[in-house]
Amino acid sequence: MYKDMNMNQDISIELKQVIENSTIEINNNDNALEIHTIVENLIITLTDSEFASLWIFDEDNHVLIQEPKANLIRKLCMLRQKGVIAKAFYTLEGGIYNYLCSEKEYLPSTDNPNNIKMKSKMILPMLDNDRLIGIVTSYCSVKKMKSFQKKDMIILETLVPFLINVIYKLHPNRKDTNSKKVYIEEKLEKDSTEIIEIIEKIESIENTHKMIQSPEEVLDFVAKNVHDIRTPANSLQGFLELLEEELDNPRLLDYIRNAKESAVYINDLSTAILENISNKREEKTSKINSINTFNFFASIASNFSANMYQKSMYFNVYIDPMLPKELMIENILLKRTLMNLLSNAYKFTPKKKSISLSIAKSKKGNMLDIYVKDTGIGIPIEKQEEILEPYIKLAQERKEKYEGSGLGLSICAKYIADFGGKLNIQSNLNEGSLFSFTIPYTLPSTYEYCPKILNKSLSLQILSAKNNRPTLENLTKTVIDMGLNEEQIILIEEIEKISYKATHLICFQHQLNQEVIDLLKVRNIKLLVMEETFLSLINNFSIYFLWKRTLSIFKQP
Repeated sequence: MYKDMNMNQDISIELKQVIENSTIEINNNDNALEIHTIVENLIITLTDSEFASLWIFDEDNHVLIQEPKANLIRKLCMLRQKGVIAKAFYTLEGGIYNYLCSEKEYLPSTDNPNNIKMKSKMILPMLDNDRLIGIVTSYCSVKKMKSFQKKDMIILETLVPFLINVIYKLHPNRKDTNSKKVYIEEKLEKDSTEIIEIIEKIESIENTHKMIQSPEEVLDFVAKNVHDIRTPANSLQGFLELLEEELDNPRLLDYIRNAKESAVYINDLSTAILENISNKREEKTSKINSINTFNFFASIASNFSANMYQKSMYFNVYIDPMLPKELMIENILLKRTLMNLLSNAYKFTPKKKSISLSIAKSKKGNMLDIYVKDTGIGIPIEKQEEILEPYIKLAQERKEKYEGSGLGLSICAKYIADFGGKLNIQSNLNEGSLFSFTIPYTLPSTYEYCPKILNKSLSLQILSAKNNRPTLENLTKTVIDMGLNEEQIILIEEIEKISYKATHLICFQHQLNQEVIDLLKVRNIKLLVMEETFLSLINNFSIYFLWKRTLSIFKQP
């Protein structure tokens, strides 16, 4: 602990030195470009970001202006402008956007004019007596992968008076002529002193918290005590249930039922608290990792195969073969999200019904379109927003029939929001539910894209079979996404109908026999064999899964 405090003190000294040096350099410099560079480097250092920009507002022309770089002055007209920066301009409110590209208002031409692989961004309007002076931004690309926190925004807000006076030094005419004259050099030194004091206060508060107790110690303390409470509560509940069976005195039974309800409430509450602590620990340890896309999602689906079998349910899984083989994402939180959604679907779907899981590559770019669909009891329209709140469950009769803490969907909604997406619900009572969301991902630096099929002379025939319609639909969609035209794809039901013009044939594993192999050898037709019932347990229970490696056959000459 003392080592951490000494380290923080060293960092504080370095920050003070950076601010003081920047103030001296600005006061001794009249070159606008050099001053602008000093300011950007100061912002980058204090917010631990990768880039920064200082926009100055030209009231007469309604334009945001950046100081010249490489003899280029960047101007952004704000009349009818759109984008996240425009939102800050019109509302005069700052914001933290840790998944910028997934923001609804995001507009690349204004929010990412340099066309870098943007990950996160802070935007803050600078006001002097309710008058907009400019906008400051601090941002990172996927190379740094930083998620800004409230502390970073506080530091940026603290810098505003300092930055405004830098702007007044660069452009004295922008200073309100009716205001009292200010000596800019003295004001800059005063602002820098105030910034140092505020940063010292922030660090002092953090060090005090660390000396009192670390968050992990608090979680351990709460978990231990809640567990100690739950153990006797469980025993009490069991004892009261035995008494309830043995007694027939109505008055005593009424007392016992009331006591049992209290014991059940304590058990439910302690379970919910322990589950919440577990979630906090997951969030803390979660980080962006490289995953094998198909293995990752297939392993999640396989966790539910036995349960689906026990309820004689259809479990249809689609994993888009056009997804990258590897991608970078916070795998722990994503796995927890999908496990919660599938568990929820399983819990509220009756026997012999169906559940679907789909993971597809979005048309919007490096994004995942994911949904979990069930044919269960559904959610009333008026309850669909409420159900995303923590500890909220539906009507009393459902509460008694379906166990749970009411945390599952709220956790999913929070994790998806942290990813930069939103959990959408489409549901009607007794008609099932569809939970969908879109989240961004990044690619490993060594990733190689799979090229499109450009061979228009290729003729593909698919040997279909009964009861495999979902697989055929997924397969057809996949090869079209790969670059084939619908005219190049023909479905046949019998071996005898294989055309002499065919260059490739797809058949399912159970259809493959020596007759097919001999015929294809004679006609020089390339063969691709697909496994149709991956992870199947019974004939009417199939998980339809398309492997990306099957695409390689179409690259052959």
